[in-house]
Amino acid sequence: MSNSLGIFRPVFIMVVIIWMIHILNFAMSYRFNAWFGLYPRQSIGLPGIILSPFLHGNFGHIIANSAPLIILSSIAIAVDRTRWLKATFIIILLAGSLLWIFGRSNTVVVGASGLVFGYFGYLVALAFADRSAKAAIGAIAAIALYGGMIWGILPDKPQISWEGHLLGVVAGIVTAIILRQRKQRS
Repeated sequence: MSNSLGIFRPVFIMVVIIWMIHILNFAMSYRFNAWFGLYPRQSIGLPGIILSPFLHGNFGHIIANSAPLIILSSIAIAVDRTRWLKATFIIILLAGSLLWIFGRSNTVVVGASGLVFGYFGYLVALAFADRSAKAAIGAIAAIALYGGMIWGILPDKPQISWEGHLLGVVAGIVTAIILRQRKQRS
């Protein structure tokens, strides 16, 4: 990769890892989902708080998550690469924890959509939290490209975790507040 594109290397690595895990999971008849998926309010589901974003239910699921994950994550890293890794970990941990507490019972949740929605919430909230031109441009880009996905926080299909989408947005907003860097007034 050229130096100008090198900033996006972590995004590329993350998505490649997710795809490699998916191919292995597919080869094992999706057993990883049962072993490492997020089961709300069950101790067996605790590893899923961190691991479920790296698991997917089928190829359609991972394909649907890949483009918005790459694009929103790339916008987040372009806005501030020094906060990208922290933001990613906080969103995964917070969205997963909230989903473990508030998710529907008797379900197993897998997929990176909570992280995708988390990046969306993070980028939009960061514009208000930081009040910087770069954060504002990131928010405008996120809204212009994926503003319509906000409807995914509403219950639509029983097999889709709308709670994961909603709680991902919440986690992204909280992450922006935690990581904000407002300029001090003199």
